[in-house]
Amino acid sequence: MLMCISKIKGMKRLSNGALIKEYENSGEEKDYAIQTTVDSVECEDPRYEEKPAIPLAEEFPIKTQIFYLGSPYYGCPGEVSGNSERNLTIKLVNILL
Repeated sequence: MLMCISKIKGMKRLSNGALIKEYENSGEEKDYAIQTTVDSVECEDPRYEEKPAIPLAEEFPIKTQIFYLGSPYYGCPGEVSGNSERNLTIKLVNILL
């Protein structure tokens, strides 16, 4: 007997903040002998747990150090100075070269 398996590529963060599993070449499954597979795992790896979006206030508490990845200050260090349900207020550090 054979079992069709999709390999996990890694974890992907969606635009809403949820974390989901991403599979290699979705739709491209490989066949493995059923004797080489397991039905369940005793100790699941917590790094591969799918998670819903975390509220911004919990994920980025005030005074959290960050790197800004937007334009035009890409890579600039900063700090979270305020947060709400849908927005963050940040202060960017002015670096003189």
